[in-house]
Amino acid sequence: MATLQYDKHIPEIVLPNSRSFRLTGSYSESDCILIYKSWDLLSRPKTLFKDNSVLFYPSAGYDLLTPTIVGLPFCTTFYFYECSGFPFTKIKMLQQKLSLLSDDSRCSLSEHSNGCDYQFTHDNIVRNVYWVRGHNKSFLEKNVNLSMYFHRGDSPGEGGSGEYWDSEFLPQLARMANSGTLRVVTQGQPGGINSRASKWLKEISINNKSVMHRDGLYFIGEVSTTALGEAK
Repeated sequence: MATLQYDKHIPEIVLPNSRSFRLTGSYSESDCILIYKSWDLLSRPKTLFKDNSVLFYPSAGYDLLTPTIVGLPFCTTFYFYECSGFPFTKIKMLQQKLSLLSDDSRCSLSEHSNGCDYQFTHDNIVRNVYWVRGHNKSFLEKNVNLSMYFHRGDSPGEGGSGEYWDSEFLPQLARMANSGTLRVVTQGQPGGINSRASKWLKEISINNKSVMHRDGLYFIGEVSTTALGEAK
């Protein structure tokens, strides 16, 4: 099982392949706790690498590193959607950070008009990270095996998506999971949690004294297509 360690207040994650990954600089302790809690609460897939399991994060901004680490035991492909542009400095910075997760400390980068693609090898498995510049809802048209849904820092206005992914669109996302079960890590905003999904998700408070939009209450767990049905 993955563990979380602290060394003189510098977080250190022991990744699923037992390699140590030290998160220095501006990396928050709250995110380290979120990683640990997610790994602890979510079950490991039995056919991870055969099914090309996918993580989806709508309105992600530049928040790629933590969700990718959260998804490493469960996913091989990661989709991050954002409608705004992606500055060159951020593109290169994320390439450097993702290379820290790689078995050979390398991460390739391909830029295009609709975003950029990263590729690295972790635990001898090729991982693909796609930052997509486009509308969140276009992801619903993809034919993929969705294993994990990650969502945080969103709002109904003032730069937020105003889309109710945790309630209105959650049944559609669950139906994209080939296993019939979708892993969820979300803050439930905007719009709150789907009423049928709430009983399957555990409420986790992470640094609730902080005013940072990525701290506070999270909902983590696994929901099934059958349990969600068509309800909102």
